[in-house]
Amino acid sequence: MLTATSELQTVVICNDFPSVNGGAAAVAIEEAEMLRRAGVQVYYVTSSSGENTISMRFAALGIEVMVFRGTELKEQSLAGLLKEGIYNRAAGRAIREVLERLNPATTVVHVHAFVKVQTVAVFREAMALGFPTVYTCHDYFLSCPNGAQFNFRTSTHCMLRGGGVRCTLTNCDRRNYAQKLFRVFRFWVQRWLIKRARVHIITISDRNEKLVRTYWSSHFQYHRLPNPINVPREERVSVEENAAIFYVGHLSKEKGPDLVAQAVTDSDWNAVFVGDGELRDSIRRIAPQAYITGWLAQREVRERLRGAAFLIFPSRWHEGQPLTPLEAQAMGIPVICSDGNAGVECISEGVNGFIFRDGDVENLKMKIRRLQDREVRQAMGVAAYDRFWNNYPTGTIHLGSLIKIYEAALSGIKVCT
Repeated sequence: MLTATSELQTVVICNDFPSVNGGAAAVAIEEAEMLRRAGVQVYYVTSSSGENTISMRFAALGIEVMVFRGTELKEQSLAGLLKEGIYNRAAGRAIREVLERLNPATTVVHVHAFVKVQTVAVFREAMALGFPTVYTCHDYFLSCPNGAQFNFRTSTHCMLRGGGVRCTLTNCDRRNYAQKLFRVFRFWVQRWLIKRARVHIITISDRNEKLVRTYWSSHFQYHRLPNPINVPREERVSVEENAAIFYVGHLSKEKGPDLVAQAVTDSDWNAVFVGDGELRDSIRRIAPQAYITGWLAQREVRERLRGAAFLIFPSRWHEGQPLTPLEAQAMGIPVICSDGNAGVECISEGVNGFIFRDGDVENLKMKIRRLQDREVRQAMGVAAYDRFWNNYPTGTIHLGSLIKIYEAALSGIKVCT
């Protein structure tokens, strides 16, 4: 069993939300629990935004939770944005209160999601008190004002230099141009503070690191650590016997569920959309035969997926390291993935799934037709299952790599992970 080293004694984890509302929160919570079980003292700094589902869970493990009063920026008034959107003083006070009790020689601050509530206050306070800081790039807020390197108006990737003149003049925001200008201003404040802090950066996929390094190649120490994947090993799904196409995720334009709806309109496949969002009604119009479950608990999602013939992951934006394709492969479900997102990194074309051209419905239809053959589905399902479990990144491996990164931050030395 891994334990805390003589150098590393304490980790302060900072994350915007006190519940699992996305990948960043799931990873932050899982890593907190891993570290505590290994004997590391853990503090968890988060906001009061949303339902608090972790305090009792963490108390049983001896993890101290510091909750500051904060509201997600999208719920803020203009006055609230101007007051808390750039620098959240409550978050700053909370992190300072924790850090003033600790020793910077044996403590690391690990930031996950910070843009929506905590802001750069966590970096500034850690820097001011001399604490080494690690940041996991679950998104692209280091390189792009909207955090996605994606134009939400045109539904296309954006490779403009974040915060530059062309970027500033481009209205790519999902809301309005005023929001874009706010994001640009916030981006430059973040850039100035984080650059001074000399943060250690964890990237989670090849695409993730390539895009961030494009803008920050010489400013940080980089480490690669894919997200932990906590899935039970169960019997392989008999995909060869199933007749349903599955999509799992938010029903939003950047996630691409409309591509799936268009691709199955004229097919005999049953289409199941697990999730909800603003495209719900649009999907019903495009594919009236589709079944939309709404949001389900993770256990229910797994139960539904046992009826899948294959899963489509059509996301239009880059993603960081999407877990949905990996979780499907862990069940022996082949995946058809867009080449426009980081999910392709777990796909071997024609072996455990297929890759289609980003946004190309006809190309997606062609890949779907290739999976009509039961023997092809079975072979791919077996390959997906075996490849995943033969290379399963156990929690022990993940924790060992994470502790090495913390030790590197404490010593100022780069390590290979």
